[in-house]
Amino acid sequence: MPSGTDETLMKENSRKKAFVLAFALWLLMAFHGPAYSYTATKVAFEARPTGIFRVYVTYTVPALKEVRESFVEFTSRKEAEAFYYDLLNGADFYHTSPKRREFKQSARQPRPW
Repeated sequence: MPSGTDETLMKENSRKKAFVLAFALWLLMAFHGPAYSYTATKVAFEARPTGIFRVYVTYTVPALKEVRESFVEFTSRKEAEAFYYDLLNGADFYHTSPKRREFKQSARQPRPW
C-alpha cells in the first residue's frame, strides 16, 4: 500500500504533466506557423441570390509553383466590395484572416551593391 508521500508525489507529477501539456497546446495555438501573404492574379465578384457576396481569388503559391483558387464569402456588400477593390489595386491577402490585407511598397529603383 503506498504511503501518503507517494500519493502526493503522483498528484504533483500529474499536475506538472497537465501544465506542460496545456502550455505546449497554448504555444501551438498561439504560434501555429508563419502567415504567408499572397498576391491575387485574378479576382471575380459574385452576388448570390441568398444575399451572400462571394469574391473568387486566383493566386500562385511561389514555393510550390502552383496556381490555386479560393473564395471568401461576405454577408455585407460593402465589405465584399472593399476586399474586391483592394485586391484589384494590388493588395496582398492572407488565408488565415481575409479581412487583413496589406499594400506592400514596390521598389522605385534598384538597390546598389
